[in-house]
Amino acid sequence: MSDPFELTLDGLHGDTIRVRFVPEGDAIESDVVDGGELFAGRLLEAFAAERIVLLDGEVDELFVSDFHLVRDLAERFGVIEPQPHPALTCRNCRHSLDVDPVGADPESLLAEPPVFEHPPMRWAEAVDGVRGALMDPVRVRDARALWRCLVAPEPVLDAAVVRGLGVVELTLEDGTTLDTAESIAERMNASSDALLDVITAAYDLVQYPPRMRFGLVCPECGAVHDVPTPSIREDDPPPEAFDVLFGAIEEEGAMLDIDAFSAAVERFAAEVFEDRGVANIDVVVDEGVPPVDDSGEPLMGSYQPIHENHGGTFTDVRFEIALYYQTFVSMFAEAPYDVDAEIRETLDHEVEHHLHHLSGHDPLDAEERAEARADLERTFGKDAVRRAERDALRRELGQMGRVFFWGLLVLAIGLALLVAAGVIE
Repeated sequence: MSDPFELTLDGLHGDTIRVRFVPEGDAIESDVVDGGELFAGRLLEAFAAERIVLLDGEVDELFVSDFHLVRDLAERFGVIEPQPHPALTCRNCRHSLDVDPVGADPESLLAEPPVFEHPPMRWAEAVDGVRGALMDPVRVRDARALWRCLVAPEPVLDAAVVRGLGVVELTLEDGTTLDTAESIAERMNASSDALLDVITAAYDLVQYPPRMRFGLVCPECGAVHDVPTPSIREDDPPPEAFDVLFGAIEEEGAMLDIDAFSAAVERFAAEVFEDRGVANIDVVVDEGVPPVDDSGEPLMGSYQPIHENHGGTFTDVRFEIALYYQTFVSMFAEAPYDVDAEIRETLDHEVEHHLHHLSGHDPLDAEERAEARADLERTFGKDAVRRAERDALRRELGQMGRVFFWGLLVLAIGLALLVAAGVIE
């Protein structure tokens, strides 16, 4: 894509943004603006060079959330050079993934309605005597002070930076409030970095709606990852900062090791089989890389009938349920849960598949496939999923055509030889 084109974007706060992109030319990679470096300065340079043009309004009047939407698109279209993404490892098979937003399909970014998530005004816990904050969306004109501070050799957190963060008010533990940018800056400078981390986490929620991501498929195992975009953000708040905002997930004890997990699977399988009135199902615990479902999510469990050919006309069938240990481990690391309850629920779910299979129709499978397709459409967009299906069908038909072509060619040569030999008249 090199010709100029226009897009109409839905802004996060009700604005409609009409913008023209001019992809032709080298991607802009300098963040120097008006003689000084600025976070995300390359996008402002793209506006100055008219490689990106707002058809209504001025850049400084954009909300920061919409500025970053344009920045995301500018990276995908090759107008500005993405900054190196943090290293990403597949959450399923641990394969190292190459994250490159250039050329990533923007459909899901444009199709998904923007959502504004206002962080809680009262936090789940206090930090350095501060119990909450009121945060507002920020416009580019105010964000410039924050963006200069982020790359300054000796950053200074002053009132202008507080306005750039969108902090309107801090609530202290004793119930008093600080409602001027100067008093908020003074309090933040007197506090530890933990307070700044929480404020930054709240800023992240306000300025980067959930649609700011693209789907990346692991080439090794097929797991799908939602990669946050644009390529870098102002900061990367630690998980503890979000725990302060919303409350930490209660610990559910330690994750079972493989031996304890296998023993629990054996114990709960006996209970579930008795409750469901089934027998003669093999249950295995798989320690390897889990397969993924149609949406690219690693499986917790699976069920399949396995047909074994014993020669002649005798075919044996056995039924197998597999539980994938690594998926349980990964989920626990992300958010601790009741492992015993999850094992039992997974076994019961797979037995339900078994009962549907025996009846000749499995509505549960159709329901899961529909949910998986909906997940893919949310990640990649409906049109992108349809295109992928058409491409897959085209490849399959092409392979079939090649097989049939050579089969028909061999048959034709054989018939010609038989005619030449007089076997067929």
